[in-house]
Amino acid sequence: SSRVIDFFSKAFSALPALIFCIFILSLNSVNQLELGSSILVFTVVLTFIGWGRLAKVLKNRIEDILKENFIQGEIAIGKSNFLISIQNVLPHLTATLIIYFFLEMGRVLLLIAELGIFQVYVGGFKFDRYFIYEDLGLNFMPSYYPEWGGLLGSGRYAITARKMWIALFPSLAFFISILGFNLFGEGLKIEVNKRTSRVITYIRKIPYYLSPKTFIYEIRNIKRNRFSVAVKATVLLLIIIIPLIPSPESLYKVDADSIFTHVQEFDNDKYEGRMTGTQGRDMAAEYIVNELKEYGIKPYFGEEYIKEFKSPRTFGDIEDSRMYIQSSDGAVIEDFEFRMDYDLSNTYPENMMYFMASSSGTVLTLDQYRNGDYDENKKYFIVFDKFSVMNSDFRDVVTKTRVEDFVNGYIIANTRIEANGTFEAKRNLIVSGKVDSYKRQPKSEDSIFLFGFKPNPITIIVNEETLNTIKNCAGEKMTLENDINVIDDFRAKNIGGIIEGKDTSNENTVFITTNYDYFGYEGDMKYKGLLYNGSSIGTTLEMAKILSNIDEKPEKTIVFLFFDTSKYLYETGSKLFMKNDFSKVENIFAITMNDLGAVDSDALYLDTSYAETIQEKYYDYVKYIKKRAKQLDIKLQQNRVVDSYDDISYLKDGRGKGILLKSIDENSDIGKKYNGMQQNDIGIIDKNKLKEQAQLILDTIIYITYGKK
Repeated sequence: SSRVIDFFSKAFSALPALIFCIFILSLNSVNQLELGSSILVFTVVLTFIGWGRLAKVLKNRIEDILKENFIQGEIAIGKSNFLISIQNVLPHLTATLIIYFFLEMGRVLLLIAELGIFQVYVGGFKFDRYFIYEDLGLNFMPSYYPEWGGLLGSGRYAITARKMWIALFPSLAFFISILGFNLFGEGLKIEVNKRTSRVITYIRKIPYYLSPKTFIYEIRNIKRNRFSVAVKATVLLLIIIIPLIPSPESLYKVDADSIFTHVQEFDNDKYEGRMTGTQGRDMAAEYIVNELKEYGIKPYFGEEYIKEFKSPRTFGDIEDSRMYIQSSDGAVIEDFEFRMDYDLSNTYPENMMYFMASSSGTVLTLDQYRNGDYDENKKYFIVFDKFSVMNSDFRDVVTKTRVEDFVNGYIIANTRIEANGTFEAKRNLIVSGKVDSYKRQPKSEDSIFLFGFKPNPITIIVNEETLNTIKNCAGEKMTLENDINVIDDFRAKNIGGIIEGKDTSNENTVFITTNYDYFGYEGDMKYKGLLYNGSSIGTTLEMAKILSNIDEKPEKTIVFLFFDTSKYLYETGSKLFMKNDFSKVENIFAITMNDLGAVDSDALYLDTSYAETIQEKYYDYVKYIKKRAKQLDIKLQQNRVVDSYDDISYLKDGRGKGILLKSIDENSDIGKKYNGMQQNDIGIIDKNKLKEQAQLILDTIIYITYGKK
């Protein structure tokens, strides 16, 4: 053990701890961890680099204690090594442990501050998970979590924007804490080394004072120990009683059967998956409106519950597609099935602009591209291996080639898609902002473009088996042909109801939002979206029913919004609403919900990344929902789970604030399970979980709008 301690002590004396921490903690695999896992990794790494030094100090102190005469006396009377360790060494070691606890706290805080300056902090930086301090006139990407190192790391951006206080206060927190721990630890060290010090005596008595045997002895001799027994008994009773105190009852109870009735309603085939622009979507809108009318909820859009928005863009829906590879003599050697072997995913929507109706190019592997084994006068599809997207190769190559004429597309693998498995994306939507009518215009012998513009290279998602097949055909010609239904008259229908409060100003208006459309039916493939928004539609309607039956007028105005076109990344219903009713959005607070009650989820996610503000009341709202979740015994996990098509992201563009609630992170393994037709199974919604989560949301709304707990 001495050799191990000496090795680690010398190793991290020679190797700067900061450099080691930056190297380990800045790895992509660490940066992409969620908060809980990130805290664990930081704890392990900081312990690993620091334990050798601390162990060396304790080892030397123990050796000094073992040289004392009283230890020899204990050995002489036959006491075992274990008893000597517990009864003689440990009490004399307690003071050293307490001193170095405070000194090490200061040392670790200093290291965390240094790491923060190098943009290494708990929770990591996720390139797809950030928000911008628009209200402060700043345009930078801070850590999502309010952790001191992350706040300090944002300071360099703040300083350049002359908002010094953003860097000042985390620095001040570090300074005061580090100075405090160091002074306290050094002060204790000085005090305990005094021959006349009574502190060391008190410290050594701590284990004795807290011992159950001591407490029993004091009870037996209570006349001499009344005060000590009273204090200990009070503390013990509080420890026992506080967990037994029941949580305050909810003022209004949600009805799980009522919510589930709505979910079961949207399981009906007559709604045909509620795809925007279909009769099924119109019937779903009519059902929601009828429910709002029955509850006595007033229409939000003047005298109407539904407001129709016409998009200025031209949209296209890829109805069918074919992809095949030909040999040099023109014979088809590989033919792939759309949405079984490959898909044209909208994962990278910027690549969908001015989409190709058809395209051809030679298969080019990533290694061939890097080695320059290609002719810039020809057209190519670059094939990436399944790990490329994970280690940033994909982003680097796309950045360099997306404007190059010789690249027609990229082929990447989704490793979660098995051979002959249904892909997650059902509707592959394209959009033009400039052309009002559909046309095919040949631009070269290899490609035909929609709308007469040269597109960015298209991203083709394949399963692993298809990827290997394509790579084996390097140098052969691959062709992609798409059958596209262009929608010139693209219209969205948003639904709104309102309960007017005593104050109708925007600052005192609360939006309760979800979206109600989904992917629709396509032949034998049915997409109902029962988890994605079926459960949240039912929950929102249940909120409307309960709140409409409260006789007392709320302090704040409550608006219920059901948005259309949630899957159209360029023109979601919330985005169209924000464009046309900007004044109604500014300064409102929104509670947005989706994916409620997932059976495999062990937590309800709370995303507060769009609630950043200088107004204290919004922090109070977040604080309440966390507190209420504990009272209801609901695991609430604050995390960044918002996606680009979630309503809150566009309401934020209108200067609104708000929170997003989901039971799954759609980017997680659990979230990936519930894509496409998996959502047709109502069994993936847990009725009890849905009830608990709906109750938490209702209690939060009551608190915000009525001021009642």
